[in-house]
Amino acid sequence: MEPPYDEQRLVDALHEIDHLRIALERRTVIGEAAGIVMERYRLGPDAAMDLLRRLSQDSNRKLHDIAVELVRTSSLPVRATAAPEAAAADPPTPSSQDRTR
Repeated sequence: MEPPYDEQRLVDALHEIDHLRIALERRTVIGEAAGIVMERYRLGPDAAMDLLRRLSQDSNRKLHDIAVELVRTSSLPVRATAAPEAAAADPPTPSSQDRTR
């Protein structure tokens, strides 16, 4: 005997899969952008993410949008050109996570 077909559960599961796929893609782009910032400004992983978050908040743009622009153009948004130098000159205190890597 075939189990009852629950169309709503199937639709909900497909939506969840789509949301998870999008989240994974965004996480990957943000990680790439953090890697660029780490290499270019010699920052640790947490400091690079802090810088990207700060740029996002200061420009009132989504972190993902900042990351896409950085990965696509290999440069930070024009409005944020002073921020990396300030962050590199006064980097946040490394977290325990940075010290163990």
